[in-house]
Amino acid sequence: TKEKAAGVGPAATTAVNGSAFEQASLLSLPAQVAEAAEEVFANAAEATSSAPARWIYLASTFRFCAGFAILVWLPAAIRTQFPGDIESFAIYNSLIKAVAGSLSSLAGGIAADMLRARGLGDKAGALFCAASAVLAAPLWYFTLDSSLSFE
Repeated sequence: TKEKAAGVGPAATTAVNGSAFEQASLLSLPAQVAEAAEEVFANAAEATSSAPARWIYLASTFRFCAGFAILVWLPAAIRTQFPGDIESFAIYNSLIKAVAGSLSSLAGGIAADMLRARGLGDKAGALFCAASAVLAAPLWYFTLDSSLSFE
């Protein structure tokens, strides 16, 4: 047959069809991305349809920004205040984050559960978290105050 003479067989036909399929998939990719984005926005609108959900997202955004700021700027601030103690800071900072961070996560959950069990409602956990953050602010001030010394 002509196909055998030309060296075109079932494998070549499949490769051409597969290539056409890949091209069709690539051409439909923008439409698939647009459809997925539309679904994500619809789900996000549904997730933030209630006022408490919006407050939770806003609070977690601020908390994330604060945590990121601490992550980025604390080492530079400590290096400026205590240039000879970089190695000690790295060790103590890691230990504090690992031990105190884990314990505070557990203790915060336990405290929120206890407050709720005493009849203070679901807002008790959020208020406890906010009060803890406010109480931590002076500690950051004292940590970074140049007039105080650990020596």
